[in-house]
Amino acid sequence: MDIINSLKSKLSSGRTERIVFTGIEGVPCSLVETLVKEDAMPNLAEILDDSGYSEMTSVYLTVSSVAWSTIVTGKNPGEHNIYGFIDVDHNVKSIRISNAADRKAKTIWDILSNEGRRSIIVNVPVTYPPAKINGIMVSGFLTPGIEEVVVPKSYLELLKKYSYRIDVNSKLVHQNKAKLMDDIHNVFDKRRRVIMHLLNKERWDFFYGSDYGN
Repeated sequence: MDIINSLKSKLSSGRTERIVFTGIEGVPCSLVETLVKEDAMPNLAEILDDSGYSEMTSVYLTVSSVAWSTIVTGKNPGEHNIYGFIDVDHNVKSIRISNAADRKAKTIWDILSNEGRRSIIVNVPVTYPPAKINGIMVSGFLTPGIEEVVVPKSYLELLKKYSYRIDVNSKLVHQNKAKLMDDIHNVFDKRRRVIMHLLNKERWDFFYGSDYGN
């Protein structure tokens, strides 16, 4: 909950600060620090010098969908109701994919929307189906298709203009690893172009982008 309170404080009424928040999936803080010291990640080093970062203790269960849901709500799984990518539908005795509709706790963008702050959310896990917020939400990994990825729908044309892609073609991992790497770079490039457009052309107080899915 400290993250949520910190963000709320920095964006409190009457202040003009804006916040860009991001996370790198599956990368320990110690590795980032090592790579920065070795000059292997100069862009990230510049960001860290100009802003800040923090080592975090993950949640239990240590599953991406659970951890990211905790980050954006400040709640544990028992409170936000996301326990993994797969859940059991007891009514029909089958399994299904968990999604944002299962989340029971308010997110940071919900809280900021209620306070009149505008958020832009891009590719954060467990954001499908994308929610109507004060701002723009481009949902991430596991979104079925491009037509369903953004709210408001008026931004769909922008995504199509940049040929935005939700995720890589995972089948390539069994076919051609070189093509898979090319596909990963392709997805990142299209995502970067959309993110930079939104950062530079839209009004926002809180911007949250994620690398998840590649």
